[in-house]
Amino acid sequence: SSESDQRGIRIGALRWSDSEEELLLALVMASRAGGTAGADYWQEISTRLGSGRSAAAVHQHYEILIGTRRSGKARVPKTSGFVGVPLCACARARADLDR
Repeated sequence: SSESDQRGIRIGALRWSDSEEELLLALVMASRAGGTAGADYWQEISTRLGSGRSAAAVHQHYEILIGTRRSGKARVPKTSGFVGVPLCACARARADLDR
């Protein structure tokens, strides 16, 4: 379990695992294929992910994965539409082994 400071902000949040990132991408792809949208979109993805991460954390990490947000505060300009699914760390490792 992680500690919280006086304002209740998590300190030392757990890093995202490869399997957690793959599940996040799969959930987003499945929901978009089904036309799911709305105000509770990221909350629903967060709940289905089952990791206890907030909707905002899930949304931000998704943007990092697809390249529209960098780790930290810097942002990359958004492109139009869905950017596509990047290779997760485990998929990149498999691709490196195939070379």
